Amino acid sequence: MLRRAGIRFVQQPELLPGEFTDFLIGKSLVVEIDSLAWHGSREQMANDRRRDAELTALGYRILRFTYEQVMFEPELVLDIVLGLVRRNVHERAPFRSAA
Repeated sequence: MLRRAGIRFVQQPELLPGEFTDFLIGKSLVVEIDSLAWHGSREQMANDRRRDAELTALGYRILRFTYEQVMFEPELVLDIVLGLVRRNVHERAPFRSAA
């Protein structure tokens, strides 16, 4: 879907040590696709929220969609992603660590 829309992305980038996101668009727009198999347990949901908070604190913007939304409502998903890309949200650089 992203390729067909002409959106360049990196699949499975490691933005936190040992943790991978589904897609990174530009410098800072993270797109996660959640399925019940991988994200349905309380433990995994808590881990996803922790990671979202850490990435947000670093300056990333996170979008989460369900597998069902991607498969059955692709227009909605694409409209949201394209809206952010058109506003250049994806090109905002994440914050740099002072370390």
